[in-house]
Amino acid sequence: MKRIACISPNDGRLLGSVPISPHDEIADALERMEQHIVDWEERSAVLKSLSAAIRVAKESFAQLIVDEVGKTWDEARGEVDYACTFLDAAAAWVDTAPHEHMESSAGGVLSVPMGLALLVTPYNDPLAGITRKIAPAIAAGCPVIVKPSPLGVLCAQQLGAVLPPETVPHVQFAFLDDPEDIARLVRARSVAMVSMTGSTAAGRAIAQAAATRPIPVVLELGGNCPFIVFPDSDLAKAARDLLDRKVRAAGQACSSVNRVLVHAEVHGRFCDELSRRLPDNVCGRSDREGVKYGPVRTSNAVARLDALEKRCVADGATLLARGPLHADVEGASCRPLSILVAHGPNALDSEETFGPLLMLQPVRDDAQIEVALARNRQNLVAYLYGARAPGFLASHPGLRFGSIGLNTTRIQGADVPTGGFGDAGYGREGGTWGIEAFRTTINLRSG
Repeated sequence: MKRIACISPNDGRLLGSVPISPHDEIADALERMEQHIVDWEERSAVLKSLSAAIRVAKESFAQLIVDEVGKTWDEARGEVDYACTFLDAAAAWVDTAPHEHMESSAGGVLSVPMGLALLVTPYNDPLAGITRKIAPAIAAGCPVIVKPSPLGVLCAQQLGAVLPPETVPHVQFAFLDDPEDIARLVRARSVAMVSMTGSTAAGRAIAQAAATRPIPVVLELGGNCPFIVFPDSDLAKAARDLLDRKVRAAGQACSSVNRVLVHAEVHGRFCDELSRRLPDNVCGRSDREGVKYGPVRTSNAVARLDALEKRCVADGATLLARGPLHADVEGASCRPLSILVAHGPNALDSEETFGPLLMLQPVRDDAQIEVALARNRQNLVAYLYGARAPGFLASHPGLRFGSIGLNTTRIQGADVPTGGFGDAGYGREGGTWGIEAFRTTINLRSG
């Protein structure tokens, strides 16, 4: 039987493997769940019990996250807690929302579950990336089939192993690594909708497969996220927030910063702030003391980042600084943060780094900011720093990003909507908006 092998980014060793889900098993699950709706009375208990089960297994999940995707222990434990917030928030919504009534003779508009939902989840949050989709789906009444990333299969397998008995009928897993098998699953008659988080390229493939049915799709895709530094910024806070956001999970987040647009008036001082703080951001094996951030997920990702940096330099960028590397990195996919400075268009205008590579671009005025922002359509998140950031936002009502941080990079949570515009996807996750994505309406009239 073919298996998905899991190689640790920390040392290159084989951590384990998961069998590819046989087609007949997936077909059986689809048939079994096609007409299934999670009863209203069950939803809150299912969500709460799953949250409790994850908390009981917190340390084992954290160990897997450290080993499998290379997050530090603090990041891994934080992800487990974060994963539970989605389940807890969805349960609270069920507890307080009006009970849905399917039967009515007087007419009205009924809000009903969409049906069986296919959840395609990413590797960078191998646990929270799954619960943030399971939670709103179950709250909405939809059973789910989870298709985790091949780079996060051990966490997904562990989640399947700890599912409480009351959760098992509503949550199934499909372990696949062949794009055609995934497209076939999207096209399956039993699937009523798809929610996917991943790259823009993968999202297009999912959307194309879904369009053959057609069925609705929620896509949270790549982000080419700008960080704008105005002349009146608190440069120390901006530099600290920028580096903290950039090195979190080794930059492997759709909401990570790609380009920094710094007003020319403060460009030199801001570069000095970054250079001064960079030595504190040590890259290394995520299971070692003194490491701020771990490796990128694969050796291929390291090669891609190195090639991307060379393209930027070929476009005229110069290296401002490179972060420190921990002594014990042998066999690991560690790549220290590179900070480049560009004075014109470059490769990072059109390509998401998804790793520890950062571009600074000096700008003279708002017009140059507008030109730089227009070079990319992966409008997921923008960060604006300075006292005049709210004014810039007010004067640019056409600034379309799914999330905008004004003097903060903390833009996510279980109670707020996240998603993007353009090539960053469509639809929203989080809060009541995420739950509504799994619901639709029936217009009921009588005569």
